Amino acid sequence: MLFNSIEFIIFFIFIALFLLLLRKNKDISILVIIFFSLLFYGYEKAQWIILILFSISINYLCSYLIKKNVKYIFNFGIIFNLGILFFYKYLGFFFTNLNFLFEQNFSYLNIALPIGISFYSFQQISYLFDCREKKNSLPRFSEYLLYVSFFPQLIAGPIVKSKDFFIQVTKNYFLKPTKIMVLKGITIFIIGLFKKTFIADNIAIFSDAVFNNANSGTIGFLDSWIGVFAFSLQIYFDFSSYSDMAIGLGLILGVKLPINFSSPYKSENIIEFWRSWHITLSNFLREYLYIKIGGNRNGRIRNFINFFIVMILGGIWHGASWTFVLWGVVHAIYISTNHFIIDLFHKYQVKIKIPQFIKILFTFCIVSIAWVFFRSENLEIAVKMFEAMFILKNYQILNILDYDTAIVAFKWISILLIICWFLPNTNFLINYNSINQKNEKPFLNKYVTLDKLLLVLSFLLLISVLTFQVKSPFLYFKF
Repeated sequence: MLFNSIEFIIFFIFIALFLLLLRKNKDISILVIIFFSLLFYGYEKAQWIILILFSISINYLCSYLIKKNVKYIFNFGIIFNLGILFFYKYLGFFFTNLNFLFEQNFSYLNIALPIGISFYSFQQISYLFDCREKKNSLPRFSEYLLYVSFFPQLIAGPIVKSKDFFIQVTKNYFLKPTKIMVLKGITIFIIGLFKKTFIADNIAIFSDAVFNNANSGTIGFLDSWIGVFAFSLQIYFDFSSYSDMAIGLGLILGVKLPINFSSPYKSENIIEFWRSWHITLSNFLREYLYIKIGGNRNGRIRNFINFFIVMILGGIWHGASWTFVLWGVVHAIYISTNHFIIDLFHKYQVKIKIPQFIKILFTFCIVSIAWVFFRSENLEIAVKMFEAMFILKNYQILNILDYDTAIVAFKWISILLIICWFLPNTNFLINYNSINQKNEKPFLNKYVTLDKLLLVLSFLLLISVLTFQVKSPFLYFKF
């Protein structure tokens, strides 16, 4: 079920009504949310409910045994989660490469990828780590079931740490949100809905036109760059819209989810980019992988090797394809180079003043170039894109797009870059970090009154409804 659909809006209204009637009984409210979360998850395929319940049950049992200091149960839990992920997501990729390498025809089960399996598997892995390191106490099974299945973040994150979730269960606002939480939640949700239906889905027209037709003929020079920049903006607004909508829905239900984006295209270098893009995944990879394999504790060479291990695995996490592996490799090279330059400048006390906008533009460009691997369905398309972008093979200005379409695309890209670079992000605008703090103000700007807010939200909601796309899933649903 898509957040950007009429069915979901009706579905969510039912949930809100149930919670309103049951707000005095937290335990029943938890069960209601669990029921609707499983209904939401199994909307497309009911058998996925069995898989996620099986996964949740085994992980909860493992956490109980870890608390009892049972040997090897932590290792079993990690292997179990990675095993399920491998079976459903990587088995086909493994056998395809095995058949190619040995020129054989090994058969294997071709099973559809359960939606959201990467997210809830990583979330449960982080939970097991926290149990082993005694960062949390054992919750009730119903609370753990809600933690994993909570529908706003189930399918595409954010990846929520157990201690950040379970501490909220004890709060008065949990599933009984304050008026400020509801108002901010609705605001953030509508902004996210607008980003998806009006911005992401419209800029996708240009990136899809280039990448989906890359095999049909020669890609022009402008074709390639328009396609790359259009996709760079599409994935930003698509994923940030989902994150906004997830956070907004969480607030409406009385749950504060972690921020997943913090203006990543305003980053001045690639290190800063990864601190503000898909923040919860970056934190997971750093805390549960990078630090565990040594981090920067064993010299710079080993540190660079760790970067490559983390980024390659981060690429594979996104998809079972060599294009995702190469996307991870490229970012590992970016990060290692960035650290090498910092070390070099520090060693020789080199001070070069580079204008901030140049650094932001450069970072955006190299990130966009790496997106070519991410978006390309296979290596052949990626090679064709790079040939058009840099080698000018069979040189043409435009071939896939016509002149008028290119002009429209250029206007869209220009406007969206201005939004990314010069406007505040949703979290800052709505003052999300202040929620549940003492002396909380409704909104950041004292001139933002309720009547003005409702007018703007009504306009954004109207545009969003009018631009609903039929079956327009979020990009990260396939991961």
